[in-house]
Amino acid sequence: MKVLYLLSSPQRSGKTRWLQALLTRRDALGVPTYGVLAPGRWASVDGILAKVGIDNLLLPDRTLLSFASPASAGPAGDGGCAQSRRAGLDWDISDSALLHVNDHFEALLARRGELAARPGVMVVDELGPLELARGEGLRSALALLDAGPCAAWEDAVVVVRPALLEAAAEGLRDAWGEPEPLQPGSRVPRRLLGGTGWD
Repeated sequence: MKVLYLLSSPQRSGKTRWLQALLTRRDALGVPTYGVLAPGRWASVDGILAKVGIDNLLLPDRTLLSFASPASAGPAGDGGCAQSRRAGLDWDISDSALLHVNDHFEALLARRGELAARPGVMVVDELGPLELARGEGLRSALALLDAGPCAAWEDAVVVVRPALLEAAAEGLRDAWGEPEPLQPGSRVPRRLLGGTGWD
């Protein structure tokens, strides 16, 4: 049985922290995780903790990219944020960072036969309106998921906001079957740690 988990909850409710805890546990077991995590960058602004940026951590090699900044803060990184600005997002997502992350997913898909020697789980943090409503953004992550499970990653965990949950499920159902819902704070499915049931 191969499973697609959709990790969904409102913004700033701990989705990426849940994934980071999963990554830590998988690392301790010596099993790989493929894909991307999107940890936030936080700072005190006028005495209030605020999210001031979003990075992307490419897995399994742990390359860290500056990915996005608040739209009010001006352009991210290279100054090119055309896709996110066309979509009217709250974040300026660097076009060059999108290209880099898409290249990463294309490389993973191309190497899936080689990576089957060390099977892991695929993580995509996250699919949002660029991907699910506009066909932009992390198109290569969506293409990889559309290809379905394989020997390198039989299971996948995809972060998606509640408003896009049905669109994600509908779009990926043919490749993966009926997705399993997860929320931050959920017990970890043991199959994500190499077992069965829930931990």
